[in-house]
Amino acid sequence: VFSQTASLAKYKEEFYLSKKSIQVEFDGIEYSGNASILEVVNKELSRAPPTTFHRYLLDRLGAIRHCEVRMLTATVSGSFHRHMDAINAAVGDLAKLSVHVLSPADPRIVAHKGEFLFVASDRNRSVRLVQDRHVDAISASDFLWLVCPDGYVGLSGAMEIGAAKLSGVPIFAMRAPNDLTLREYVTVVPRLSEAVRRIEASPRPTRPESFLIDPHASMEEAHDILERVKVALTSPDTTEDLAHRVYRDVATLRSTLCQTHVQNVQ
Repeated sequence: VFSQTASLAKYKEEFYLSKKSIQVEFDGIEYSGNASILEVVNKELSRAPPTTFHRYLLDRLGAIRHCEVRMLTATVSGSFHRHMDAINAAVGDLAKLSVHVLSPADPRIVAHKGEFLFVASDRNRSVRLVQDRHVDAISASDFLWLVCPDGYVGLSGAMEIGAAKLSGVPIFAMRAPNDLTLREYVTVVPRLSEAVRRIEASPRPTRPESFLIDPHASMEEAHDILERVKVALTSPDTTEDLAHRVYRDVATLRSTLCQTHVQNVQ
């Protein structure tokens, strides 16, 4: 992870590279891309003058922006007590269809607290945090896959359908819920692959992820932002856009850490 600032005759250019993403601000235009070219960029940086490197990086980012296909994401909802085998099967089938399951990534039951079941991909044993993360995963997903082979949807499942509806996330299932109200929000398809086909064929908005979904990456990003702010506030930088960059970084930090749960600290 590194950052570099270079001043040229006509430009003030600044770019940051991390394991998660690459962001470039060039002549007032922001570029971003997946960090899959990080290794190549590192090699190029070590042997190229800034101007050559900047042009190379922008060319590569432009190619990424036009060619990269974002992987589909989904969350699986259903009763762990009644439908765990079907949930396991759905997670496996989604992986075979090249869909990244945000939650539950590994639905093997490993612990419980009363009637609440924890699975292997749960990072902690807080009922509230685990459920909040699952709801956040729904909001960040391209679609919600509802597992209710007998039509049963519990209270948690009903809440998750509501969360998907509020976030504008499509809900699919192979069986309609028994509840007449809930079934109004669920699209029934003959098979999982049909839901994937429909999502692939429709416009997909970029859905931001909260810090609960990937805390390690979020904390790393927050650390990088804080380090940039620290350097900016303690160095003799006299550029006119210093305040703009500092406040932009602070706004990004707030968005990263407080996206959906500021109200929960009351």
